Amino acid sequence: MLRVLSRHRRVFFGVILIMIVGIIAVAWDHHRKAADYNASGSSAATSSSSTDKTPSRSSTSSTLAQGGGVDTKGSSTPSTPTSSAVSSSSGLITVYSPTSGSKLSSGDAVSGTAKVGTVYYRIVDNSVGVISQGSLSVVNHKFSGNVYFHPHASTGQLDVFSYDSQGAEVNSVQINLSLGN
Repeated sequence: MLRVLSRHRRVFFGVILIMIVGIIAVAWDHHRKAADYNASGSSAATSSSSTDKTPSRSSTSSTLAQGGGVDTKGSSTPSTPTSSAVSSSSGLITVYSPTSGSKLSSGDAVSGTAKVGTVYYRIVDNSVGVISQGSLSVVNHKFSGNVYFHPHASTGQLDVFSYDSQGAEVNSVQINLSLGN
C-alpha cells in the first residue's frame, strides 16, 4: 500500500512539475516576443547626419500628445529675407516664417537662417503649454522644417533658439501667432 501511495505522489508531483515548467516556458516566450516587438517598433524617430539631405523626424517627449517636425534641412528657406523676419538679439538666428501675428497650422514650415549648427523650436499653446518641439539642422546657414501639432487654444508662441555649451537656451526668437489645425 505504501508503494502505491508513493508512486501516486511521484506521478502527482511530476505532473505539477511539468505544468510549472510549461507555464514558465509560455511566460518566457511571451516576454521575448514583447521585447522583440518593442525593439522593432517603438522608435518613431529617425536620425540622420548633417550631410544627409533626406528629411528626418524630430523626437518629442511629454505627457501630452505632442507633435513633432520633419527637418527639410533649409531647403524651404527663402533665398532673400523678408521685411517681417524676426532676429535674435545676437543676430545669430533669424526666422523668416512664420511671421509675427500670422497663423501657423499643423504641417506648415518654420524657416530662417542661423549661424549655429542646430536650431531648436518649441510651439507653446496658450491653453496647455508645449504642443510641439524638436530640432532643425542648419545647412549652408539655412534651416527649415514642417511642424506638426494639435492645438488646444487659438493663440500661442513659437520659440526658436540654440543652446550654449552649458546647456542654456541662447539666441532666442519668440514669435506670437495664432494656431490652426
